[in-house]
Amino acid sequence: MPFTPFHFGPGLLAKSVLPRHYSWTAFVVSQVVIDCETLYYLVQRAYPVHRTLHTFLGGTLAGLATGVHPSGKDVWAIGCIAIKQDFRGRGLSDRIMEAVIREARRSGAKVLEAYPTRPWDEPRSFRGSESAYRRAGFQEIGKEQDGASEILLMQLAYPPYSLYTIGT
Repeated sequence: MPFTPFHFGPGLLAKSVLPRHYSWTAFVVSQVVIDCETLYYLVQRAYPVHRTLHTFLGGTLAGLATGVHPSGKDVWAIGCIAIKQDFRGRGLSDRIMEAVIREARRSGAKVLEAYPTRPWDEPRSFRGSESAYRRAGFQEIGKEQDGASEILLMQLAYPPYSLYTIGT
């Protein structure tokens, strides 16, 4: 199995050594986010499957993105939506998002986040498309330049909660 369980050993060791300074939940979420990249390349049959997020810098950034969040458990995130190329264009991402939105709302989330790229970028299509998130009611809150693309921060807030804003 090429996924997350192989990463848990070092995480458990760190948790046992620094229990008060280490978030097991943030570690697990970061591993799942990192392995979404691997899943995408496995589905595409594009090798090698361990790329950007499996580098020291990429893994560190993924860990910080999932572990350092101002809002804690009230914010859910859609880290990846991996759909094999042959099955794209059939509305599957919309149905997946609808299910995640329902579950997040049912579980008490106040905000749901997503991080698509603009323009849409095939190697990072596992993030989902900006247009699909907009159809689901997400709004663009911020963006970061990444080469020729922008990585967007999009959020869907559940009333009566408001969207978090960057820089305020």
